[in-house]
Amino acid sequence: MLSNIKKNIFLDKEHKVKIVSNPFLFSKLDKVAISQLYNLSKLPNIFGEVIGLPDLHIGYGMPIGSAFATSLDNSPIISPEATGYDIGCGASLVRTALFADKLSAKDYTALSKSLTNLSLGLSSNGIRLSNSEFQELCYQGLEWAYKNNYASKFDKLYTEQLGVESSAGFSQLSRVAVSRGIKQVGTLGLGNHFLDLLVVDRVFDKDFCKAHKLSKGQLLLMLHSGSRGFGHQIAKEYIAKCTSKNPISYFDFYSKEGQGYYASMCSAGNFAFVNRAVLRSKAIQVIEKTLNLGQSDLSPSLLCDTTHNYASLETHKKSALLVHRKGAVRCYLPNELSSNSRFLGTGAPLVLPGSMLDKTYVLLPTPKVEKETFSTIAHGCGRQLSRKDARQAVSAFGLRQELLKKGVYLSSHSENNLREEQPSAYKPSSQVVDSLVSAGLCKRVFSLSPKVVVTG
Repeated sequence: MLSNIKKNIFLDKEHKVKIVSNPFLFSKLDKVAISQLYNLSKLPNIFGEVIGLPDLHIGYGMPIGSAFATSLDNSPIISPEATGYDIGCGASLVRTALFADKLSAKDYTALSKSLTNLSLGLSSNGIRLSNSEFQELCYQGLEWAYKNNYASKFDKLYTEQLGVESSAGFSQLSRVAVSRGIKQVGTLGLGNHFLDLLVVDRVFDKDFCKAHKLSKGQLLLMLHSGSRGFGHQIAKEYIAKCTSKNPISYFDFYSKEGQGYYASMCSAGNFAFVNRAVLRSKAIQVIEKTLNLGQSDLSPSLLCDTTHNYASLETHKKSALLVHRKGAVRCYLPNELSSNSRFLGTGAPLVLPGSMLDKTYVLLPTPKVEKETFSTIAHGCGRQLSRKDARQAVSAFGLRQELLKKGVYLSSHSENNLREEQPSAYKPSSQVVDSLVSAGLCKRVFSLSPKVVVTG
């Protein structure tokens, strides 16, 4: 039974399940999602506890907002079901030189319309690539984006793992996976994928913000996307290959299939890094054109790019581990960063997006996060309404008008998707962040409010 052993940390020691949440959100957690955590604890060779986070909600096999580790020294397992179908999905946050009060309602309206012309939804209208170029992309990750003018030479210093997974493979990928991926580099996707313009509304850490050129009233670009149909196909194929399916599908990590999945997953991770880089580049071009700006006027620069559907090789508690995260973000403390990182004094920042009307928070990890959660925090707010219930609760027109009254300009490729992603579909971001901060896992740096919201 889960007991509140520390502030905002609930533990069932016998069954090796831990949930980070304040009491308010804990009382509202879906019982099916909690039972999924208990099922994960029955997997072979789990190291420590299975972790649930305040945004916990039902997922396919493994709940979204959770993590677990398996020891590399004790028959480790790897699960394509645990990393999910959108391998490498993540969020980017880009600084600009624009300030919210310098743009008019006409400017915001124009931006909301022009950004909708990007490759949104289930588009296969990505950048054109040859097979050899796609193979290079899968191996090189963000370096490929830099070589092809979709990223700056500094972007890797602000990107998780410097934007590349070195264990990527290509020969084991199916023709179907490659054919899906090659058409979708630079496409957003559907569901909860989005592209937003947000304004800094509160600064908590003045020193960090001064050091990284962030000010109240400044506009930042945020986007959320992953490996699209490429990652989906990889997950689909490897889940079908699994013979071990209880409670979820998995392989012995060192088996042929386990190593094949790991290499494929790393390829999808590199795809996701590039996909977000291309999307950032295209969105910046749209903003410049719409507002008739030069690049020096916009001065875009990446602040962070993090992944939240992945399995990675890490060391925690002096043990070599494979950590699975689904809808959960890895934190990097100063000692885990490369020597040329821009965040050696603070650890790497993390973005926790809010809903269409809610605040987004940028956070910094504390040393306690490694001890409590294998350096893992929430990736967002977590759904509290099903897609069907959210869709039935509002009309697209009514939602646009509601947001416009509050100064938020909303557009979408799909009106049904827009309704499914409406604000009340998600938990309050302030409660999710309070859960993490009060548990001692991170601290607030600054918060942002939405101005332009574009959903897939």
